[in-house]
This record gives sequence, C-alpha cells and structure tokens, in this order.
Amino acid sequence: MNEVVYNIPACRIGAYQGHPLIARSSDPSEWIRCLSDDTLDHVVYLQLLSISADLDPLMHWGEGVPLELVVQDPTAEFPLLYDCTNLLDRHPVRVSIPLTPGFGQAVKLAVSLQFGVQLRVTQPDSLPVDELRNILHFYLHHSTASQPIDFFHSLFFAFHDEEPMTLWEIQEEDPACFRFVDDQGREHLPGRLARMDFAGDKALFIEEFKKVVRAPESECSDCAFFQNCAGYFKWPNPHYRCDGIKSLLRMLRDAASELRSDLERYDKQNAGD
Repeated sequence: MNEVVYNIPACRIGAYQGHPLIARSSDPSEWIRCLSDDTLDHVVYLQLLSISADLDPLMHWGEGVPLELVVQDPTAEFPLLYDCTNLLDRHPVRVSIPLTPGFGQAVKLAVSLQFGVQLRVTQPDSLPVDELRNILHFYLHHSTASQPIDFFHSLFFAFHDEEPMTLWEIQEEDPACFRFVDDQGREHLPGRLARMDFAGDKALFIEEFKKVVRAPESECSDCAFFQNCAGYFKWPNPHYRCDGIKSLLRMLRDAASELRSDLERYDKQNAGD
C-alpha cells in the first residue's frame, strides 16, 4: 500500500517529518523559513494558496520542487498567471482551477503558458458541463494543448491502459492515499470530504461509499464508467444525475480507445521491419 500523503500548513512541517507531504502556504517565504533540504526530499509539491503573493523567494530556492498555484476566482485572477511564468525556469508548475463560470479562459491561458492544470471539481446543480466539454475538446484536439489537464489527462491514460485508477485518486481525494491537516493540526479526510465526520477507518471510506451508490437499480449499478469514476460525482448528493458527465467520460474513453487501436495497427504494420 502506498504511504499516505499529508496536505499540511508549512508551519507544521516538524510534526510530519519523514512523511510524503504537500506543504501549503499563502507566503512563499514561509517555506524557506520552515523547510530544510532534508524536508524537501519528502515534499510531493508546494501548494501556493495565493497567486498574488510575492514570488521572488521562489526564483532562487528549491530548484526542481513542484509547485501548485491555487486560483480562487478564475475570471478575476487569470491575468496574474503571466506574472508566474518565470517560476517555470526552476520548478514544474501546475495551476489548480475551480469549475466556476469562466474557468475555461483560465485553463486555456495556463496551458498556453506551459503550466499543467488540475480542475477542482464540485457537484453544484449548475456543473458547467458545456464548458467542460469545450475544454475536453481543447485537450484532445488542439495542437497547443501540450500540457496535462487533469482530471482529463490521467483518466484518458487510465482508459488507454485499461487501469482501474479512480477519479478519487486522480483528484487527490482518496483517503487511502491523502489526508488534510487543518491550521490547528487536526486531521481530516481530503478535498471535498474534509467536512465528513467518518468514524470508521478513513482508508476505507471510498469502499464504503461505493457500496452505497452502487445499490441495486441505482444509476451507478450498471454504469460502464464505475471502475474509474467509483461514484466520484455522487458526492455529496448520491442522487445527482450524471448524464452530462457520462457524455464527457464517453468522449475520453472513445479517444483513448482510438489511440490504442492506432498504436496496435502501427505495431502490426511494423512488426516485420
């Protein structure tokens, strides 16, 4: 079993020595004060909670350490991404973007600036499926989309390789793999599950939830995507209808299948060379 990755405030690094870590802060200089070279060896990535922060400390420190820039308001903050491009000289960088109206503009700009993207998914009644479909088409077919856009990217390759990776894992919300530690040092389930008061073994939460949403005659019971979705879009409302989401997953699956067929055909054609 993989070690649990803890998302912690940078100031609490001392309590998690030796564990894989996501160290979060709104102030890059805090990482420099709190993280030693030995600690950096255990950092999965550093999570910057404000992209309007002073980035100068990161220009000459922590070379090669991955960064995640957290966008809170895509329509207001997307121009600030231009000021972050110098980070790419020293760090792999991805941008975390919520699915609020207008998020697509921020996604396309981030990718054009050579940032990877992580889409922060929620379950509002107005989940912007049309805008998601537009971004998925951009990811699959636009020649300038050379950076990963997750969850699309990882799920595409899970379909292609026929692997059982779930959206909970891709979105870093599987409690078997990730935990969130709040500013007071209290440990919670990760991501959207953080407010869930679960008395059992945290690592088993997703398995228990899957049993609930895959009850007989439920939408999940005969869903072709359940192996990889694992009920991800059924949280927190298990009665949420996934028709729009399934159309996106079908696009991803079909594109992955087409690529696999093309590669198999190529291998056969060149087998005798």
